[in-house]
Amino acid sequence: MWVDFDRRYRHITGRPLLATVSFLIVGLVAPMFPLAILLLAPAAFIARRWLLLGAALFAIGFLRTAFTSDPPPPLPTVEQTVVGRIVSTPNLAQKYQRAILDIGDRNLLLYERPQRLLMAGDWVRVKGKVANIGERSAVYWARRGIHQRMSVVWDGGLEVLAPGAGPANWGSVWRTDMWSRLKRNLPERHAAMAMGIVAGQQDLVDREVAENMRRSGTLHLLATSGFNVLLLAGVLMFLLSHLPISRGLQIGAALALLLAYADAVGGRPPVMRATIMAVIYLGAFLFHRSPDVLSTLGLTAIVYLLLEPGSLFDAGFQLSFVTVLGLALFVPPAFERTRHAIDKSVPSPGWRFVLQAVAAVFITSLVAQIVSAPLTAAHFGSLSLVAPVANVLTALAVPMIYLGTALGQLADSISQDVGRGFDVLISGPFAGWIDWVNGFLGGLPWAAVETRPASWVVSCVAYLVILALSRPYRRDVTSLDDMLAPA
Repeated sequence: MWVDFDRRYRHITGRPLLATVSFLIVGLVAPMFPLAILLLAPAAFIARRWLLLGAALFAIGFLRTAFTSDPPPPLPTVEQTVVGRIVSTPNLAQKYQRAILDIGDRNLLLYERPQRLLMAGDWVRVKGKVANIGERSAVYWARRGIHQRMSVVWDGGLEVLAPGAGPANWGSVWRTDMWSRLKRNLPERHAAMAMGIVAGQQDLVDREVAENMRRSGTLHLLATSGFNVLLLAGVLMFLLSHLPISRGLQIGAALALLLAYADAVGGRPPVMRATIMAVIYLGAFLFHRSPDVLSTLGLTAIVYLLLEPGSLFDAGFQLSFVTVLGLALFVPPAFERTRHAIDKSVPSPGWRFVLQAVAAVFITSLVAQIVSAPLTAAHFGSLSLVAPVANVLTALAVPMIYLGTALGQLADSISQDVGRGFDVLISGPFAGWIDWVNGFLGGLPWAAVETRPASWVVSCVAYLVILALSRPYRRDVTSLDDMLAPA
């Protein structure tokens, strides 16, 4: 039986980094939920060839969460004056900006007016009222060691004692300049959408737009996410491959630019996860190894969970992991069959290319929608019925917004009129297209099914079924030179 199981699921059991992730997860959860240790039995069955590695990951995960220090006693919920340093990229919204303030013995969630944009690294003196974080987001922030907030939006004041410096500050300057330029050149509705896509400031987006994108299943494209990082990585490698430098320098330059972008958008969790994965994947070529998506995903999950164990309970991490896993398992064979069908039935090379590109986006969207559905139902009680179509129509516009904002930023340093031209001719129309598509599809009465949040037991069973349906898929792994070579 074991031999048959290993043969049937060798795409999982044959990859130690993927097969043993469950040991780390159980170790992280066990101090809080001791019954989770029972899950070691199925984990050991799947990864029995790698039990030593699994046991080590379980022990590391257990120690990582079992001996965390208790939080300091809460501050009195009255008006206070504190001095501290901004340690996160401020999150912009229409009426406030939010950042994490380190005051020495604890971190506070700081809310400030948006007139003067804060920057990571700023030393500030803040006078405002301390309060406990609201119930809706208290658990999320508690996992990050933050239990209280301080607001100076309505009363109080903030004084910057010393501006921040270094790479984080450069990213803040870039975001500030881009937001000022986009507001100057575009309608605020479209400027906010471009900021959400490129710089991760989705709280700026109009609530109606965000709700339409939620119902159409494209809200993940609005935020700076893994899709954005992978898109940027692909474009960088394509451009760098045409420069007369060695492949190692091309990969090194791409990795450096990816890390700079991740820092510029504030090291947001989905961006950091995708950046770690891109670094591991491209780094394999530096050692003359063929990268493997499933093994890369397993190592990324292990590294990120050790750095941020609290993210295990976040919807973002869970959705990222299962979506990439589903895409790696099901998209290659599905696209291969679709490509063969298109090659046989469409004689024109141009139309074949167009149909294959559309099919790739549609298949990717459909698979992502299916594999993420159990978690979406468990967390949000919602399932979009128009997501496959909406994602195709929206995703095709995202690269153009990146192109328009990049050209606008470069040209603005030379001439504001030229920079405005790129914004008005490229970024604005494609932001308007995304707004219209999601307004139409998300506004349909049947666009999304709203239900009560599904049981976690049902979700777990659903993912066991999805994994059981997967099949080993193997094709020759080409070198990076072959992948980037012109047809």
